[in-house]
Amino acid sequence: MGKIQKYYKSSINILSIQYGKEHITLNIAQEAKIKEDNIEDEIKRQPASYAFLFMLHKKLLTEFERLKLRRKSIYGILLAEAKRRTNSAGRPLSDNDAKAWVESHRKYIRISERCIEARDQADQVQAAVKSFEQKKDLIQSLSANLRNERV
Repeated sequence: MGKIQKYYKSSINILSIQYGKEHITLNIAQEAKIKEDNIEDEIKRQPASYAFLFMLHKKLLTEFERLKLRRKSIYGILLAEAKRRTNSAGRPLSDNDAKAWVESHRKYIRISERCIEARDQADQVQAAVKSFEQKKDLIQSLSANLRNERV
């Protein structure tokens, strides 16, 4: 057994994504595994599995982009508010102080955390997509080998 194989049951292999009202949970180590004894079923299932993961990845990237736009909007609103504030001497906040005030504001922190989560989810699904691309290549090789053995 290889060193990595002992981690196949690790929680890092569990893809758990909230997309809208759906909660999607997959064990990527299990999903990416090729069952050589039933290669025909593997060939039939692979395109649909790949398509699902690829579309989920694209939708998660779109959600990430929406959140980034929202974060920019919140930043602008908070920056305008910061520019109306004054420091202890009664002077308007400097650009650096206004920026620091915005970046420490709970609304900005909250939307930034949502952006990080959205990007992380998209990256996790992208890793799964890549594993299915590799699975496709391996299925093709196995299928070709089986055909050659039959001849």
